Amino acid sequence: MKVLITGGWGWIGARITTYLLEQGHELIPLDIKSGEDILNLDTVRRQVNSAEVVIHLAGVGRPVPEIPLQDFLMLNVVGTANILTAMAEGFGAQRIIYPSSVAYYGCDDGLFKPTRFPVTISTTPVTVG
Repeated sequence: MKVLITGGWGWIGARITTYLLEQGHELIPLDIKSGEDILNLDTVRRQVNSAEVVIHLAGVGRPVPEIPLQDFLMLNVVGTANILTAMAEGFGAQRIIYPSSVAYYGCDDGLFKPTRFPVTISTTPVTVG
């Protein structure tokens, strides 16, 4: 299957990318580290039109001092809107997987919370060294 993966070089995305490649899927990366910009609607249209499904992981988990709030909002809101706009135009991928992360749901004694529990925002950053 041709899979467009946004944010495929991020912490979660890299693991999903590895898994999908091991399963024999063809990946279409859309990640700032690969020179593509989710804020460019023409780029997003081209990539969406080449895919059968989209896994949308691009974004910033929560505002951080290193990223201006306007950039945080642009990436998360406009980037997602670009994906949905391109898909709504009816060409290419018509299915989307939009996962979340611990940055949204928080942790409970180091374990991920199932979504049936009340949502809390974790104040403990999750980083990879």
